[in-house]
Amino acid sequence: MSTAPIAQGQVDVNVGQLRDWLADRGFGFGNNQFRGQMNDCDWYAWRRSKLEARDCDCNGPKMQIVLTPSSYERDGKRWESVEADVTGECGGVWYKLQAYSMTPTELVARLDDVEAALIRAWNSLTPNSFSG
Repeated sequence: MSTAPIAQGQVDVNVGQLRDWLADRGFGFGNNQFRGQMNDCDWYAWRRSKLEARDCDCNGPKMQIVLTPSSYERDGKRWESVEADVTGECGGVWYKLQAYSMTPTELVARLDDVEAALIRAWNSLTPNSFSG
């Protein structure tokens, strides 16, 4: 894993540098046991959001943002991307709100905006918003 610093602006950040950057920002890490055979990245990151969010019907207050990177080689080229999600139960239905196909560089540049958008989407759910 690289410990090279991540500069501000457009840089090519790899998933190793991303992990270091996330650790510096209070993220915890777990082993991604559900990764596919093509994914060389075996970890995911999580942190409770500091943004105000509605309670999850099952898990209560404080939504988490989960980041799942993917890294694989194809035709001699390394491909890396990151998914960000918030998951919770509202009105008896489980939702997984997700932003995906971001490069690690894009995530570093836009994490605050992505997290805010996902929490806004979560907060907009209401149990009675679906009528037939």
